Amino acid sequence: MSSLSRRITIAVVGITAVVVLVAAVGLWLVARQVLLGEVDRDLRERVERTQRFDRMGGPRRTRPPNASGDDPWLVQAFDSSGALIGASPSTPAGIDLRGGPGAVTQRLPDGRRVRAITYELSRPPPGLDPPPPPEWTLGGVRAVLALDLSGVDAELRRVGLILSGLWLAATLLAWFAAMALRRAILRPVAELTAAITRLGPSDLAARLPTATGPAEAQVLVGRLNTLLGQLEEAFRREQATISAIAHELRTPVAGLRTEIEFRLMAASDAQEQQTLHRLLETATRMQAMVGNILLLARLESGREHLDRTPTDVPVLLAVVLERWAGRCAARHLEVRVSAPETLILATSAVHLEIVLDNLIGNAASHASEGAPIGIELAGSVQGVRLTVVNACSIELDAAQLGTPFWRGDAARSDGDHSGLGLALGRRIARMLGGDLLVAAAAGRFSAMLTLTGR
Repeated sequence: MSSLSRRITIAVVGITAVVVLVAAVGLWLVARQVLLGEVDRDLRERVERTQRFDRMGGPRRTRPPNASGDDPWLVQAFDSSGALIGASPSTPAGIDLRGGPGAVTQRLPDGRRVRAITYELSRPPPGLDPPPPPEWTLGGVRAVLALDLSGVDAELRRVGLILSGLWLAATLLAWFAAMALRRAILRPVAELTAAITRLGPSDLAARLPTATGPAEAQVLVGRLNTLLGQLEEAFRREQATISAIAHELRTPVAGLRTEIEFRLMAASDAQEQQTLHRLLETATRMQAMVGNILLLARLESGREHLDRTPTDVPVLLAVVLERWAGRCAARHLEVRVSAPETLILATSAVHLEIVLDNLIGNAASHASEGAPIGIELAGSVQGVRLTVVNACSIELDAAQLGTPFWRGDAARSDGDHSGLGLALGRRIARMLGGDLLVAAAAGRFSAMLTLTGR
């Protein structure tokens, strides 16, 4: 489907070109009819003078000579049997100018056009070659009087060129007008598109401006603002529901974990201890999940507080790597780290640790077993860039990576992850003035975290 801009241009230029072309053809036909009408009037006046036994003279209206400079008037006379009696010197030999009733247009062998009229004679017309005797009278003889149209054709060509130039000029003007009209019509659309682009999940209360633009666009903006208000209300209700559920779960999950820890301290049987350890791991993951849900809700509602302090990023990275060292060793994952000894960045250490924990935990949990994990940290006091790369044995939808509660492996049912890690990391990274970009292709997963020191 073509764009609105293209349709406006085609409509304005096309309609203008067709209308002006039709008008130009009409004007040319009118000019042709007027010029031929003048020729017919000259022919009739000449015939009337001849029939009143006037001697042949110049036409009342001055006519331009033909292309060769010869006399534009041509005369032929035929007897009652149709035989040629004589013709004027300017008439080419071997032609017959007779036509139908009234004035008709004919084309000569040399390409010229003439306008001819046939009438009856009672006396021989002057200008015949050879001239008949003066006392000669005619009966049933017809004469043909013709006028060379070279001058008329030249005038029509000039009119045609003028009209063609006017058509071309009108088409070009229509094109420029279409450009201006297109900008005028599409400017409110472009402004509306830019305003919509600026809207984001971080500011759900934002609305589109309604003070500018045509009335039709203002109606559309009003409808969109109503829709945005409904979406904001629905999102607020969703956030409130998730937060309420998480709050309701936090207390019993914490109590469950405490109870399991007390039982574990009192347990003496090895089988019981093993079972309680598994239960404690599950309760710990549940508690972390509830905390992540609450944190994500605070981030999306803008209620999370940031406390930027000078933070040594490599030290924080080492702490997180030590936390996941056991998981990496159990899955035979070799962690290859490239980082400076120290790199101070003014940021929120608590939130940065959450992001690093999610990234390293994601790689330790989902990298192909026995494959290496590459971690590279670089930057300065103005900002840092952390890249985590690992092999992945499952196909991942790159468009869904970072979506809350989306799991790359739908078949997993061990509850080891909730699908919040990357989404949470991206929200925190943007809140810290950076971003988290993830990609997956050809069995390779990569995540790049960028942060600024401002």
